[in-house]
Amino acid sequence: RGQVRPKKDPKPAQDRGAEVVCKTGAGINTLEPYRALRRCAFVNVSGNDLSTIEPLRFMHGLRLLDVSFNMVHFLPDELFFSRLEHLSSLILCGNPIQKPSAIEGLAGAPVLRLLDL
Repeated sequence: RGQVRPKKDPKPAQDRGAEVVCKTGAGINTLEPYRALRRCAFVNVSGNDLSTIEPLRFMHGLRLLDVSFNMVHFLPDELFFSRLEHLSSLILCGNPIQKPSAIEGLAGAPVLRLLDL
């Protein structure tokens, strides 16, 4: 009596796209374990040993991706980025990207607003 019970959320966090992955400086060298997180909205894997972001191609809910200070030399093609239809922020600083052609795939990113090279 008199107790207020919290409402039960009808959708788990995963379905709302509120998942967050933060593995900074963890020494990871692959994103394969995270490929199943299709609705993940925020990924921060800065300061690792990653050379590719390709395993994230099915993260359709991704909004922010921080892969700064890794070993990424080039980015995937336009098709990869066209699938990430909500990606608005991409942080790549501290990666050994040297050729302009290495980032041509970004042309496929439909709502990219922040790019930090």
